Amino acid sequence: MAGGEPIPGGAPTEAPAAQGADALAGLSLRIRRELAAGQVLDGAVLDLPAAGRLSVVMIPLVPEDASEAEIQAALEEWKRLHLQRGDA
Repeated sequence: MAGGEPIPGGAPTEAPAAQGADALAGLSLRIRRELAAGQVLDGAVLDLPAAGRLSVVMIPLVPEDASEAEIQAALEEWKRLHLQRGDA
């Protein structure tokens, strides 16, 4: 409370949006377009040990204009898939 003047912290080296853009830069145009066109519901990373050091990233999307009922149905389907895989 009586600590005096605040000491400014270091400025971030990149804005969060720029960091996100850099992360997407390595993805194919098709994947970038799909991600930009939908709402991300969740995500999962599957390790495929039989294939060596291979991982698969799954990102379920719904259209930006999806209704609450459509979003809920998509989430239920996503949960069902996780239960089948034993993730839940």
